[in-house]
Amino acid sequence: MNSTIRAMVVLSIIFLFVFVFPINADQSCSRETTCIITEQNGNKIDFSVKNLATFEITVTIELPEFVNMKADVGLPFTASFNGNSNTHVFSIETDNPKKAWHYNYHFYWTFGPLDATHDDSVVYSLPYAPGGSFKVNQGFNGTFSHTGDNQYAIDWGMKENTPVFAARNGIVVGVKDSNTEGGTDPKFVNMSNYIMIKHSDKTIGEYDHFKFKGAAVKVGQKVKNGDLIGYSGNVGFSAGPHLHFFVYKAIDGKNRQSFPIRFDTEEGKNIILLQGNSYTNPAPAGFKPEKQQQNVLVREIKIVKDFTYKKQQGVRFEISDVTIKGMNKKEVRFGFKVEQGEWQDILWLDPQTVGYDPEVWKNGGWFFFPYTKFRGKSDTSQKYTGTFQVVETATNSVLGEKSTDFKVTLK
Repeated sequence: MNSTIRAMVVLSIIFLFVFVFPINADQSCSRETTCIITEQNGNKIDFSVKNLATFEITVTIELPEFVNMKADVGLPFTASFNGNSNTHVFSIETDNPKKAWHYNYHFYWTFGPLDATHDDSVVYSLPYAPGGSFKVNQGFNGTFSHTGDNQYAIDWGMKENTPVFAARNGIVVGVKDSNTEGGTDPKFVNMSNYIMIKHSDKTIGEYDHFKFKGAAVKVGQKVKNGDLIGYSGNVGFSAGPHLHFFVYKAIDGKNRQSFPIRFDTEEGKNIILLQGNSYTNPAPAGFKPEKQQQNVLVREIKIVKDFTYKKQQGVRFEISDVTIKGMNKKEVRFGFKVEQGEWQDILWLDPQTVGYDPEVWKNGGWFFFPYTKFRGKSDTSQKYTGTFQVVETATNSVLGEKSTDFKVTLK
């Protein structure tokens, strides 16, 4: 989901008598981003657009009532404006100074430039770590919120604080990560945290719903495909933690055009992502997860090899001799990957903690869990050979892993 991205302001000016007016300026602003400045000098009014944002915007100005006046440009007027700019755009003046005259105007603005042309030969990278796999909760033309400007947006279900990476080279033109709240109440529509990246074809790639203070880049920074840009969240108009991404240009101040972009994945190259499917970001040959940070020390992970599960009862994987410095243990997750054995036999192990689904934590063949206590749903007995892994969640750094045989029995 994404926030509404345009605004409209209506002003009306009526003069019933003819005066010689001194110079007088007035300003009307929308969302602390776009201002229209009107400066009157006698019977002439000059219009200027002030863009208070760091990114390009497109503005449309309409004059639905325009009596005994003329403009020096065609109306309605639409143009794009660079960030942090103040630009004179046109003037209007009375046609017959001896008669009464009046006008009113509306203005609309939206993100992005008019002159972008999407390079359809570009294939995007998935915006998460190599080897990572996430489900598309809402795809192109999603009925919940992917209509209109967001027609070709993609939502990946993604737990909060997941690292987000640039899907394409570009320059960071917009960053907001000061908002803290989210939900489906309309009051959250314009409260998303976002990162905007301008591409070489002038289109904008927008990533939404970052956590509070979740940006890892700054305006003006050049980024390459695969660079870390921030950490996902659940801020703004959102039904749950996810990453919203789309690529667009402006059509006018009221509308944007999004593009049906394609991705390279483990499941296929140069493909359209389909709602309901999970997609894995290909890992380059020889890729290894980021090693532990300097403030993390893991001595050993000792696994108890035989586990006995009783139906609807919990059992703990015992992990010992693990020393973690400089972080909260709640930021560590535990996972396992079966290398020999019937994989499907452990798919139905659910974390006992309500609200966590093992599928959500699946990452390149690993199943991750926030806690180490599980319950079983049916009876089976199977011996496996697998690897157990502990990962620090903020960076996805591998803290340690151990390969072992283990036995799972459910009764």
